[in-house]
Amino acid sequence: MKSKKDLICAGAIAGVVLLSAAFLIGRHIIAKDQHIAYVYSHGQLVETIDLDKVEQPYYFMVGESEGDYNIVSVKPGSIEVKHATCPDQICVKTGTITNADRPIVCLPNELVIKIGGADGAGDSQIDAVAQ
Repeated sequence: MKSKKDLICAGAIAGVVLLSAAFLIGRHIIAKDQHIAYVYSHGQLVETIDLDKVEQPYYFMVGESEGDYNIVSVKPGSIEVKHATCPDQICVKTGTITNADRPIVCLPNELVIKIGGADGAGDSQIDAVAQ
C-alpha cells in the first residue's frame, strides 16, 4: 500500500506532465497560425505572404528608389533577404526566418520583415523609421 506522500508525489508528477503536454500542444497550434510574413518598406506594409501557402520558391524586389533595394526570397515556410544594396549586409546575414522569434531589418534601405499571425498576432506596428 502506498503512503499519502507517494500518492501526492505521483499526482504532482502527473500534473506537471499534463501541463507540459498542454503547453506544447497549445504552442504548436498557435505557431501554426503564425506563418504570415509582413514586409514593410519605409514604414509602409508592401507585402503580406502566407508562408504556409507558398508552393514554389520565388523572389521579389523591395525598394528601387535611388538605387537602394533588397531582393527577398520566399520559400515554403520561410523568407529571407538574398541581396541588398546596403553597406553592412546585416539583413542578408540574418538569414532565413520561419517564425516570429526575430525579424529581418535593413536600416539603410528601411526594410523590415517579420512573421506573425493572420490576425496580426505577434505583429507590432512600426511606430517610426529613421532617415
